[in-house]
Amino acid sequence: MIRVRRAVTALVAATVVAFVMTALLTPPDPITQLRTTAAIVLVATPLLYYAIGATD
Repeated sequence: MIRVRRAVTALVAATVVAFVMTALLTPPDPITQLRTTAAIVLVATPLLYYAIGATD
């Protein structure tokens, strides 16, 4: 159960981080923003999963 909670927390945090970074770093083109967001989520989710686990 703790692994599922950790994974969900990491995914939500990665999504929020990705949308904020994309809004600040990309032009106001929706296609570019969505593609960049997807890439950031794919990279940030495992990193945040590890970071959240390191604090437990």
